[in-house]
Amino acid sequence: MTGEETMMGDQSFQYLTMDDMKILKDDSVHPAKVTECCCLMLLISFDHIYCYLLDIIVEVVVVVVVVVIVTLVVVVVAVVLVVVVAAVVVVVVVVIIVIVVVVVVVVGIGVVVDARRRRSSSSSNRRRRKAHSVSNHQ
Repeated sequence: MTGEETMMGDQSFQYLTMDDMKILKDDSVHPAKVTECCCLMLLISFDHIYCYLLDIIVEVVVVVVVVVIVTLVVVVVAVVLVVVVAAVVVVVVVVIIVIVVVVVVVVGIGVVVDARRRRSSSSSNRRRRKAHSVSNHQ
């Protein structure tokens, strides 16, 4: 068995050289038939090589397709995560803004109400003092 046969993985063929055929001393072996036989064996060898290469190409294409699909899935998942994180950040910022606005409004209303109470209280105190001082003068 030659190195080429081992490389192709096909061990069902055994090639005979001209010397091997001479040793057999077969009278039916004619040089033209030997040449035809060798050409046929050579075609069979090329066919095996072609199939082998085709198998390798198919395997490479399958691996490339799988890698592309996995990459696309990873990219889509990453984009979805970025969008979700961005949405959560926007919601948190909006909630913080709403809380700040509510606090400012409540504090502002409290200040206004407190100021009105003070005015009202001081006005009432002035009226009482005035009323008290008027009643003292009479």
